[in-house]
Amino acid sequence: MRLLSVVPQWRYRPLVANGRRTPFLTVVEIRFALHYADPASIPRNAEADFSRQVKPPEVLTGPEKLASNDPLVRLRLLIDGEGKLVDSSLLKGNIDWFEAANGIVRKWSFRPARWGALFVPWYLDVDVHVNNAPSQTSLRAPAGPEGE
Repeated sequence: MRLLSVVPQWRYRPLVANGRRTPFLTVVEIRFALHYADPASIPRNAEADFSRQVKPPEVLTGPEKLASNDPLVRLRLLIDGEGKLVDSSLLKGNIDWFEAANGIVRKWSFRPARWGALFVPWYLDVDVHVNNAPSQTSLRAPAGPEGE
């Protein structure tokens, strides 16, 4: 039987301890293999094909586009399917400026990435100009995962 049709049929009996039902956790390891009737139908570059189909996230509200001589930090942001910043990492720039740049981008709002009608987590690369005033920021050419 196919896994997707079997799992919904599984039934459990409650764990009884000291004559009472007790909450429990069950971990089930499922091993499976993907089989294609026609090996030629297997996508050669599935990740690249998927990336081409995703509309990357966008900054909705964030930096003013200013020319600045302030220190520049390039961050890679992970934007979840609700448009919230989940994580950031330093791609380029002085590590001493990372916390300031991270604080700046946490104030921005984002439109999540879309794959068809589904919102999906996706990466966005941004350049942030950092100084003592968080308003001195600018956004430069965001790039998706293929720009890694």
